[in-house]
Amino acid sequence: MNHSARYASYNADDQRYYSISYAKHRQKVMGMTSSLSQTRSGKKSKRNAVLNTKQRDHEFRELSKKMTTRRENKKLLDKLFEISSGKYHSSSPGKRDNGPKSLNYTFRKREMERIKHENDQLARRLVGRQPKI
Repeated sequence: MNHSARYASYNADDQRYYSISYAKHRQKVMGMTSSLSQTRSGKKSKRNAVLNTKQRDHEFRELSKKMTTRRENKKLLDKLFEISSGKYHSSSPGKRDNGPKSLNYTFRKREMERIKHENDQLARRLVGRQPKI
């Protein structure tokens, strides 16, 4: 059995892998040393750190506002959907209308249709938009 040929090919592959890994390592180290030399400049580095912290805080606040807005929009959309699907229907489904029960019936019906139409428009706008702050 000749294991030396197989060992030599593994050894060559290992050497190539190690050389590539070492080159990547050197690039990272050089990048770190250049960034370290930039941050050693005293007041500027502290100022940059404060600015970075403020920027991260600002981004976090913006993200949390967007999430809150999305959550509230989802609640509104769910409520509008429940209303439009008839969950909050004012009359029971078993009753039949034998005619208008009040003189105001047609006005109320038009008003209800107008409100439903506005709710549908609002729902379409909420679904189609991204939250903006």
